[in-house]
Amino acid sequence: MADDNFNVDPVADGEEDDLEEILAPTRNARASAKKDRCNWNGPNTGVLCTLWCQQINKGNCVRGNMTKKGWDEVLTRFRAATNLVHDKEQLGSRYRQLKSLYGFIKKLKTQSGLGRREDGSVIATEDWWENNTKGHPEWKKLKNGWPDYLEDLEHMFHGVVVDGSTAYVPGQGEVLEVDDEEDDGNDDSVTPATPVTPSSNGSLKRASSICTTAKSPKKTKLKSPALRTMNRFMANNEWIQEERNKYLAAAVEAKISAKQSKEDVMFEKIKQDPIVRDFFIATDTNEGRRAAGISVRPQVICDDQDEDSSDDEILSLIAEDGNLEFLSGMLMYAMHYDKYCTRAPYRQPFMSGLQWVQNKLQDRDRCYKMFRISPTIFYRLHELLTESYGLKSSKKSSSIEALGMFLWMVGAPQSVRQAEDRLERSLGIVHTNFYKVLKCLTKLAKDIIKPEDSDFTTIHPRLMSPRFYPFFKDCIGAIDGTHVPCVVPSHKVIQHMCRKGMTTQNVLAICNFDMKFTFVLAGWPGSVHDMRVFTDATTTFGHVFPHPPTGKYYLVDSGYPNRPGYLAHYKGTMYHLPEYRHAQEPQGKKEIFNFTHSSFRNVIERSFGVLKMKWRILLSMPRYPPHVQSQIIIACMALHNFIRSSGIVDKDFDRCDCDENYVPPEALASQPQTQASSSRDESTLMNAFRDSIALALINRT
Repeated sequence: MADDNFNVDPVADGEEDDLEEILAPTRNARASAKKDRCNWNGPNTGVLCTLWCQQINKGNCVRGNMTKKGWDEVLTRFRAATNLVHDKEQLGSRYRQLKSLYGFIKKLKTQSGLGRREDGSVIATEDWWENNTKGHPEWKKLKNGWPDYLEDLEHMFHGVVVDGSTAYVPGQGEVLEVDDEEDDGNDDSVTPATPVTPSSNGSLKRASSICTTAKSPKKTKLKSPALRTMNRFMANNEWIQEERNKYLAAAVEAKISAKQSKEDVMFEKIKQDPIVRDFFIATDTNEGRRAAGISVRPQVICDDQDEDSSDDEILSLIAEDGNLEFLSGMLMYAMHYDKYCTRAPYRQPFMSGLQWVQNKLQDRDRCYKMFRISPTIFYRLHELLTESYGLKSSKKSSSIEALGMFLWMVGAPQSVRQAEDRLERSLGIVHTNFYKVLKCLTKLAKDIIKPEDSDFTTIHPRLMSPRFYPFFKDCIGAIDGTHVPCVVPSHKVIQHMCRKGMTTQNVLAICNFDMKFTFVLAGWPGSVHDMRVFTDATTTFGHVFPHPPTGKYYLVDSGYPNRPGYLAHYKGTMYHLPEYRHAQEPQGKKEIFNFTHSSFRNVIERSFGVLKMKWRILLSMPRYPPHVQSQIIIACMALHNFIRSSGIVDKDFDRCDCDENYVPPEALASQPQTQASSSRDESTLMNAFRDSIALALINRT
């Protein structure tokens, strides 16, 4: 970590005025001094890291944002330590480079299949380093080991750097484990909610922005009440014996005249609970009356002059196991009786959850309003999930009820407690059914979110339209990212904060011209650029990413560079369709190309719009764990593709099919403005190809 004994001493508490006198002439000199050429060798970088960490410790740099005072101190002390004159832009640029370097280091630490040194640094082949460090020569230096200033980097970028470890694609990552045996008890501990940020604006109550996000350890829940009672009894008895042994050891050593026995500790515990106290009075035994506090507590008198008598009294306490076992057993029995034998009777609902679902399935309109799909699609989906993906009924709820509950919760959306109240089920059953269906849909997503033709040999009918043919005859789909609101722990708010000031996930998706998703990558925090998510999709998940064959390409927006396989529009010129609605006809090759490109690429925006319009949980995500939120997004996309593949008429899809320029307003919800990619990454060959299409569009008859 940063060392306060660095050769430029930190400022003491009482020297602020002196520091201002020192910095004032230095600022003037720095303003007039000529900047030195950057020389970021190991020692100079270590100096910057140490100074930066000192400002973090002083509170002048919070979450990567340096104050003006902090910058002044860093610039002055860096010059004094290195004899180099650098300005804020030079140091800020180096900070961003180190941030990128540390992100790669975090990725290396979790990378599997590589060799390791004793310090954890990576051992790999030269080809591996060449393929994974292209464009980043400093990253390649890590093949010799970690940098000397690694601890300072960890301090600088803790909670700031995003490493992509939360990324998730169908069929990858954590698998949900669901217990088929449901607990019908009214146990609130089974709700999936955890303390989170105030980003959720749904039906659940907002959490404070300063709330803790610590998550309690997972507890193993015994199914039998008798087993749970016995388990508690054994733990309590062990505690009793341990406390008793401590007391006996202290009594023998100190030879005290009187000591409260271990039974009295039990009596005090019993008397604190009125219900248990009344129970012991009802037993009408000496032990019960003594525990209830009716009789006088016996005292053990020890004569200091008779040491043998004192030892005998202590030994007699050891022999009183019968009373102790009686009290322990009766106490545990009373606690068990109070909890399980005095519970309210089972609810007798006017309409069970299964009856409610079946009632909605009998009416097409009501079914569509509640479950967002028609009854025919519902039964087809249920049949597929039960036959191929492991959806089963349990002894307390049917698979039809579970599927209906899930669709109702993600479509409306509805909270867990609303489902518990509507379906007359316990929170435990609602929780189990939700995760059971979610697990099946994530399995379905692996098989349904993929290209129908992996070789892309067929041409979509829309490409044959005179408006697009033959100019875009080799196009195979569109790529874009969408932001989905999410709820995250407070220490991850900065990472997930998008430019709209809300916590989101940046979800990358590819769709074909049937509005079906062929690839999706969820889980990336909303603060990252679209290009970074795209790079992760093509590298880390390259084995499932549908790479375009030679000569084919996807349509992309300004967030991605114009390179082979990915055709972008002209930057700096009107592009989006709403911009052309209140403007004159497109003029020039760039505007004509952008207008045609936007009209063709908006299929991905319309797909996002239908997705969010139908499954409204994506507009206001409840407080599920982050990885579950990613799986909910994937599950909704699987439902989207299933509905589209069914061939059955659907209201939400029909509106987009009737008007190819219609984009549902939900597509723009929570969507920040796209950040343009760097022109340095664009391909000269692809730029020439784009120019040829633009000229052909102008010259068409």
